[in-house]
Amino acid sequence: MEFAQTTRRHRLELIGLELIAALTKTGFPRNKCIIEIYLAVFSDGPWTILGLAHASRMDRAIIRDHVKRGVQAGEFEHSIAGFTLTTHGKVMFMRRMRLWQRNIRPDIRKFLYKFFKATSGHRSWRDYLMFLLSLDRTARLVKMEYSYIAAYVIIEWEAGPHGITIREAAERTGFSYCVIHKQISKLADDKIIKRQDGRYVMTRAGRRYSFFQFIWSWRAVTMKEWRLASKMMTFQP
Repeated sequence: MEFAQTTRRHRLELIGLELIAALTKTGFPRNKCIIEIYLAVFSDGPWTILGLAHASRMDRAIIRDHVKRGVQAGEFEHSIAGFTLTTHGKVMFMRRMRLWQRNIRPDIRKFLYKFFKATSGHRSWRDYLMFLLSLDRTARLVKMEYSYIAAYVIIEWEAGPHGITIREAAERTGFSYCVIHKQISKLADDKIIKRQDGRYVMTRAGRRYSFFQFIWSWRAVTMKEWRLASKMMTFQP
């Protein structure tokens, strides 16, 4: 099915899959990306490690390690008040984000362009970043890894009854073969997917799981994010 013909949950999950895949193909680590988005978008003042941990739902030890590397690379600046991006850090961040946007599938990128222009009156890189933050925060609150989400979404919505191999799933999502193999093995152990003629397909129980997981994830979003996602599911370009 073409993306233009998708609606509701199908559309929203494919957009999420594409944003994750594009970020992975860019080579921009998930945690580093989220930290830099907060420093770049909400740049009114310095961010403390505790503030970043509370906003992102990320472990403080992970944040401390990333900001330490950022300072060493000259991309972060540390003061008594907290951490900010240096001029070099802002330039590098924007380069990575432009590459991320270019890696998004053209039809989905075009849809997002029209959607953000229709809903906010303009198309800004900030809209893309805020949506990615919402996706990441929701995934953390329901305790799901990007690779796990990507694996079951691609098997449910893109593989269809013909199924998909681990190598094909790795190429599509941008994750390594080992990472996808681990997540597909986990999905198979949980009876969410099954192996059929050397390919993996979604089981009936897996489709029920996917639906209820989608409903459960809505408990983690704010009302503002809920309204945005609702509009996105039914938007007609």
